[in-house]
Amino acid sequence: MDQSRPDSFANLLPRISSLYLYHSRRDPVVFTHAQHYAKQLPQAVTRAYEGDDHYFLEGLPELVDDIKRI
Repeated sequence: MDQSRPDSFANLLPRISSLYLYHSRRDPVVFTHAQHYAKQLPQAVTRAYEGDDHYFLEGLPELVDDIKRI
């Protein structure tokens, strides 16, 4: 799987009005990826968590709340 993060990917996307990024700071996928996406997608709401739960197995109440607000 290609894990490159081209700087121009955001230009290839249609305008997305409700975009949320969720990432654990100690996730096996490095946190700098989330920071990169947040920078490239300034309209996105970024939610960072202190844990290391990649799959949010304990749930993610903020995700539920965000979906309800859309």
